[in-house]
Amino acid sequence: MEADEQCPAGDEPMDTESAAAPIPRAPLVFNPEDYGPIEVPEAVQSVASYAPDGPRLMITQIVNENFKSYAGIQTLGPFQKNFTAIIGPNGSGKSNVIDSMLFVFGYRANKIRSKKISVLIHNSEKHKNVNSCSVAVHFQKIVDTGPGDDDYTVVPDSQFVVSRIAYRDNSSSYYLDGKKAAYKEVAHVLRGCGIDLDHNRFLILQGEVEQIAMMKAKAQTEHEDGMLEFLEDIIGSNRFKTPIETLNQRVDTLNDLRSEKLNRVKAVEKEMESLEGPKNEAVEFLKLENAVMKLRNKLYQKYIMECSEIETKAQTEYDRIDGDLKKFKEKVAEIRESKNTKSKEHNKLKKEYDKLLKACEESKEKFSEMESQDAKCHEDIKLNKAKLKKLEKSLELELTKIEELKLVPEQAEKSCEELKKKLASLEKLKAKEEENEKAIMDSLKDETKELQEAKNVKEAKLLEQQEDLNGRKSKLQVAESELEIYTSREQTETKKFETLKKSLKDAEELLTKREKDLKRLDEEVPRVEGVVSKAKQELKQVLNSETQCQEKRASMLSKVEEVKSSMAASKSQNRVLNSLMAEKKKGTLPGIHGRLGDLGAIDSQYDVAISTACGSLDDIVVDTIDTGKKCIEFLKKNNIGQARFILMDKMETWRAETKKKITTPENIPRLFDLVRVKDEAVKTCFYFALRNTLVAKDIDQATRIGYGKTRYRVVTLKGELIELSGGSNINNLRYADDTVLIAENEKDLQQLLDIVKEESEKKGLELNRKKTEVMVVSQKQELPIINIYIKGTRLKQKDQFKYLGSLISSDGRNNSEVASRIAQAKTNFQKMKTVLTNKNISIRTRRRALECYIEPILMYGCEAWTISKQTQRKLEATEMWFLRRMLRISWTAKKTNDTVLEEAHTTRLLISKIRKRQATFFGHVMRREKLENLVTTGMLEGKRSRGKQREKLIEGLTDWLKAGKSLEAIEATKDRKKWRTMIANAVKQGT
Repeated sequence: MEADEQCPAGDEPMDTESAAAPIPRAPLVFNPEDYGPIEVPEAVQSVASYAPDGPRLMITQIVNENFKSYAGIQTLGPFQKNFTAIIGPNGSGKSNVIDSMLFVFGYRANKIRSKKISVLIHNSEKHKNVNSCSVAVHFQKIVDTGPGDDDYTVVPDSQFVVSRIAYRDNSSSYYLDGKKAAYKEVAHVLRGCGIDLDHNRFLILQGEVEQIAMMKAKAQTEHEDGMLEFLEDIIGSNRFKTPIETLNQRVDTLNDLRSEKLNRVKAVEKEMESLEGPKNEAVEFLKLENAVMKLRNKLYQKYIMECSEIETKAQTEYDRIDGDLKKFKEKVAEIRESKNTKSKEHNKLKKEYDKLLKACEESKEKFSEMESQDAKCHEDIKLNKAKLKKLEKSLELELTKIEELKLVPEQAEKSCEELKKKLASLEKLKAKEEENEKAIMDSLKDETKELQEAKNVKEAKLLEQQEDLNGRKSKLQVAESELEIYTSREQTETKKFETLKKSLKDAEELLTKREKDLKRLDEEVPRVEGVVSKAKQELKQVLNSETQCQEKRASMLSKVEEVKSSMAASKSQNRVLNSLMAEKKKGTLPGIHGRLGDLGAIDSQYDVAISTACGSLDDIVVDTIDTGKKCIEFLKKNNIGQARFILMDKMETWRAETKKKITTPENIPRLFDLVRVKDEAVKTCFYFALRNTLVAKDIDQATRIGYGKTRYRVVTLKGELIELSGGSNINNLRYADDTVLIAENEKDLQQLLDIVKEESEKKGLELNRKKTEVMVVSQKQELPIINIYIKGTRLKQKDQFKYLGSLISSDGRNNSEVASRIAQAKTNFQKMKTVLTNKNISIRTRRRALECYIEPILMYGCEAWTISKQTQRKLEATEMWFLRRMLRISWTAKKTNDTVLEEAHTTRLLISKIRKRQATFFGHVMRREKLENLVTTGMLEGKRSRGKQREKLIEGLTDWLKAGKSLEAIEATKDRKKWRTMIANAVKQGT
């Protein structure tokens, strides 16, 4: 039964035994709290409590001024310490003495026989228009020294005067020793001296004497006061009145209770005498029961012995097979070792082959590069040859010039010696001629001016020709240096070409050798694989044989354990039930009806179904909670065992449900309707245990009905159970230490949460109310408010929450989630910026790093995204953002996305990767009959908005896969191979 109706010490479900048993009257229970607590109020503290020899207060005199009949100042006194009497004829003012005291003590005007205070002011023909009146009472404290009137001593500094003045405007003021004071202050001083103005016990007025004398001995009604009540009020004994009445009520109740208990004792004595015969029958029954149990035990022991013999034989067979298996495993180990050796050799040869193949490919690439360089060199050689011919011709000319120039120094040396000899004579001649020349020049200066100008022109032309000659010489030197460079390059490249030719020849020879080795190994592999395959088959057969033996042994052991446990459980259950039924027969527990499973019957074909669906068949039905408590106390006291009880009086809440007829899908029967009972009273107990559980023929029908539009709790004839929550148990999304519950409406969610709470509490766990939250997913503009409770506490409703790294929002959209993933991916990109933007690393390697470290962060949870056009644009922009930063392209650079993709040697792949992951996940979910299936294909609650309707996950995948309609896509997921082929084709198409 459920936790809220199944209490071990209080609220258990319960039943009564037979219609013949008398219905017990509700017993009288004495509870002192029903009459309230007995509290005696504290006695009122006495205001005046003088010691016999201590000081006491006395009035010495009263001074009246214009008070009532007293005109002017009239002094009354002095008064005696013991007794003072005021006597005089009627109208002489005796009563005004009391009135003056009442006036000073603060009584209202109506208590002083006046309508208002201004009436107290004296008014006579001689004294008209008096504006105020006053009364002053003089007090002092004395200590009695003897019985005489003057035998007393005045306490020093104990005299004080209390006075009150009334005015025409009905106002008044108090004075204490001539100083104005508040009434509270005056009352406080008088109370301290023993004058209690609150209870008025110090002064009896003129009319009150007659009232007291005319009082009845005791009040006739509750609202009257008699002499007794008056005296009790004065004494303070009236505080005992309420406690005495309470005690009287308790005495009456206890007398009734005593009478009832005596009657019950007499009735029980008679009943005990009448049950003597059934008791003897019960003893005989128990003796027979013990004999049966002994014989049954012998039967079980025989069965255990037979099972032990079978187990021994099976163990012997198992040991034999185990020995053969060990031998076979040793053979397999040898084969595996040889296989591993061959595999290592094969791998080693393959690595060498791959290495040579790689070297060959590299050599081919280098050779092709060399060929292109060689072609370029041939072209350069042709050009250089042409240049060389020209240079050779010019070289010949220059060589002839050089030969000629080589002869010039010898001739110049000879002429130099001759010229040196002539130089001395010529210098002398020169000096002489210079003088002559100077004279002549001076004379011929004007005559040779034209010739001098012509000479300057010729010298300028000569200078130009000299510069041209120098330029030609520098060009010749450059050409000679270029020729040397080209010649040296040609020689170097020729040497490289010869070396590469030799390396290529060696590589071809090695490749041919390796190909032969590989061919030999390929021929040997099938033989080795055949040996390994044969060994695997033999191993598989032995393992199957071992598994069968182990299963057989485990089955036998489980049967033995089942027999042992069933014996123990049966013994324990029978002991509890038999003990309780014995108490019922004795009359100690007459309210027991029996075990729930024994109170009804069902057709044999439904035995398995009801045993699975009804976990309360072993519960004991009792009539009331009191009977249940007594049963529990009896079991605890005698240490018999434990039991669960169903309380019939609590089950009456289900009476209306038992009479309702429900319409079931496919007209399958309700399990409750199949139960037959003798006593209609116990029908509510069966409904409580079964509710509206339906019975299906097989699991397919149960799944179809259980997961239909309206959820049902369904059990098959084989005992397979689908719970109301949507799964075989509590179907939900379970994680490490959290659970997500999903339901279609508020009622189902509350019911699902209650089931989780009850099942958790049975295991000693408790839901954390602070951490448990509720969210409604809807496309309505205003989200509906739902009320989900745990133990009376309403759970907080949120618009969104983050779960396992994903942001889930109440509107069902994933915009926030996508934005969050993009932000996290960019943050992690910045952390790896030094690697991802390093140009020394190839772009291929950097793209691989991006795929391994950044894209998983971006695509986390993308399997559940609904990719709209806006979302797709964001994701594509993010992909280009990564590539531009990896290539270090400035944002001001005007490069198109196509150019960026070309430089990165890639295409747009992000959307295709996301769609592939979504399709894989979708196929996996659709092949499961679980709650995830409902969530993935479900519709959001609420009316559609204006404009284009939201795209669902399945619609986006259908378009990407070119699968036609959504239903066709869902149908295609059932064939795993077909679905994978569709995904692969979509990826190849690059959509």
